[in-house]
Amino acid sequence: MPTRFMVSHLGYGRERKYMNSEKQNDKNVIIDLFWFSAVSLFLELVIIRWLSSEVRAFSIFKNFPLIASYIGLGFGYMKESSSGKLFKAFPLCLLVLVVLLTTSNWTGLTDIMMPSMRVGGGLFANWWDWTHPPKEMVEQPMLYTALSLVALFSIIILVATTMAGLGQKLGSLFDKTAPLKSYLYNLFGSVLGIAAFSVLSFLCTPPPVWLAVGCVAAFYPMRKNKIGIALLAAAIVVAVVVPVKKSLGDMNDATSKCEILWSPYHRVEVAPLKLGDTGQSIGYQIAVNKAFFQQPLNLSDQFLQSQTPAERKKLEDFRFDQYEIPYSFVKAKRVLIMGSGTGNDVASALKLGAEHVDAVEIDPMMVELGKRLHPEHPYDSPKVTVYINDARAFLRQNHDKYDLVITGFLDSHAVAGNSLSVRLDDYVYTVDGMRDAIAHVAPGGLYCITYCAPVDFLSKRLIANLREASPEKPLPFKKADGAIWHLYTPPTAATRAVLAALGTQGFKDYSDISTEGIRTSTDDWPFLYLSPISFDPFYLTIMALILLLAWFACGQSIRTNSTASRWKLFFLGAAFMLLELGIIDRLSLVFGTTWIVNSICIFAVLTAIIFSNILIMQRPKLLSNAAMYAGLLGTLTVLYVVPIQTFNSMGMWVGGSIAALLSAIPVFFAGMIFSSAFKDEEAPSIGLAFNMLGSVVGGLTEYTASYTGIRSLLIISALFYLCSFAFGQMAKGKETKS
Repeated sequence: MPTRFMVSHLGYGRERKYMNSEKQNDKNVIIDLFWFSAVSLFLELVIIRWLSSEVRAFSIFKNFPLIASYIGLGFGYMKESSSGKLFKAFPLCLLVLVVLLTTSNWTGLTDIMMPSMRVGGGLFANWWDWTHPPKEMVEQPMLYTALSLVALFSIIILVATTMAGLGQKLGSLFDKTAPLKSYLYNLFGSVLGIAAFSVLSFLCTPPPVWLAVGCVAAFYPMRKNKIGIALLAAAIVVAVVVPVKKSLGDMNDATSKCEILWSPYHRVEVAPLKLGDTGQSIGYQIAVNKAFFQQPLNLSDQFLQSQTPAERKKLEDFRFDQYEIPYSFVKAKRVLIMGSGTGNDVASALKLGAEHVDAVEIDPMMVELGKRLHPEHPYDSPKVTVYINDARAFLRQNHDKYDLVITGFLDSHAVAGNSLSVRLDDYVYTVDGMRDAIAHVAPGGLYCITYCAPVDFLSKRLIANLREASPEKPLPFKKADGAIWHLYTPPTAATRAVLAALGTQGFKDYSDISTEGIRTSTDDWPFLYLSPISFDPFYLTIMALILLLAWFACGQSIRTNSTASRWKLFFLGAAFMLLELGIIDRLSLVFGTTWIVNSICIFAVLTAIIFSNILIMQRPKLLSNAAMYAGLLGTLTVLYVVPIQTFNSMGMWVGGSIAALLSAIPVFFAGMIFSSAFKDEEAPSIGLAFNMLGSVVGGLTEYTASYTGIRSLLIISALFYLCSFAFGQMAKGKETKS
């Protein structure tokens, strides 16, 4: 089941209490349940998004806050709701979390990073994006690692505790009406919560607005708790009044002019950038989620001519190395730039004679900043057409040919969605993505990748990917002492002659570099930033601690309430978690990895679940249990066997429609199976707690995709579904004997 959206709670004896009670307050209960379901999911999304923006560890490992939320909700469902202690503690926990997030730059919480042997450049690389390590990290790395692990796990516990209060309140509401009816209105409330957060993301609102909306909405269910309302109001005040310390303060002396904005993907900071000791403005620098991102710069001939000879030479070399090299190989009239950002690549294309430029950028905020702040105003040119879209989606929707297809420093700094650890830019750099780009190169043209790869395996993976994608051996080169790589294909004798001439400027041909031992990234295994190291003890340690947390919180209730029917619900939760991740990943390859596509996919999943629940409410015996499982496993088999490229080759609308339909069918069957099992549960709170904890296991199992590929999640999901079927048969056998 879509346990991300499924929030409910009942307990032993309370189902009978409902059955024997009068229903005169049923309407009020349903209204309360609908409203608080929306509030709880909205606040869950606020916590996950805000946490990933303020604490950089969670911007990469975004699934940990989500799993912590599941543990908290499951714990809340299992707790007796008569006292409501957890719910009463919820405002205080939320206030503490808000204080930690608003002061993260002041306390150093921002700089803690999940140590990982497989992500980035090694164990400690993720603290500083390879360039700006905290002082404490340099002096005592192992101590800082230990403290970071403690801080990370403490945040996970705090998130779980916060969500436990919400779970307990929802449980008390589920206590008062029929399970499937409660579940239906819970789903309706979830739709409202997601819609509200999606709208606020679209409007580029900041966290204080999100928090204010969520807390004010929570006033109603907290209406009998004046202290709770006061604490929620205090959380809003803290978010609004605590002064924000800018992340650009360490890199720029004009911190008072630093502007903080929020896009649908990032926390964005913008500050003026001055040139050398002269103090002359050259443009701006931008950080996202507190990490350096890009600089819209004035690199015009007029500006460079105004500099001293030494400074002019430095800027000319920088401009050439970063943006102008492709035009030494090809006289480009038509140019496609993927990851156009604030416009530096576009400005260079216009300066060097491009007659038409298609600029593709996934984040609308970057384009708006380029239009507003870029000193050369490249986006104002009538020669430029801007597309706010995912680069892979654009390549599938567009069939034009270009003299130059450029992927220029495309680096999203963001994970696609709230769980699966795939970055927004990963699919651009897969073998399949590179083939899509090469297909748009006109005869005599070039596909050019410019990328800063400060670690060896990253540059080698890009080279290995391009070698597999290109019909001819590509041309990789860079300055011998630099980290800016240029990868071009298809090379010709003329391009190799140009590169030979560039040798006088320090550029070296790396065509013969070995990529042995480097796993190429594909659409099924798109993890560009995972190193070849196969074992990651630190990540696995966090996973083990999370499982221990779940067992510590819920183990006693699990042992006390263990039945075959509840273990069926457990495995349904684990299975659906992986099914949902696999389906959203497939649809993102068809429609793009934009935030709106992710939101639409979640809405579609919820819609399928709502209809399946209504069907079971109206026609509970329409299909046998075996028939529903057969339909589910059959469609899972089709999804696994049929390559996603099959749908892409049919075009966006035909292929997309077929892919969406095939993805909806297993979700519908999964919804029917869950509702059929849920309606027979004597103590729905306990059953749903088992289901939620199953989602914790499913969320942690997602890590296996980093070894076996994303399609393998469908196999694991099918195995979990088979386990649920087996436990269902065991429960049925025991009922028959009794």
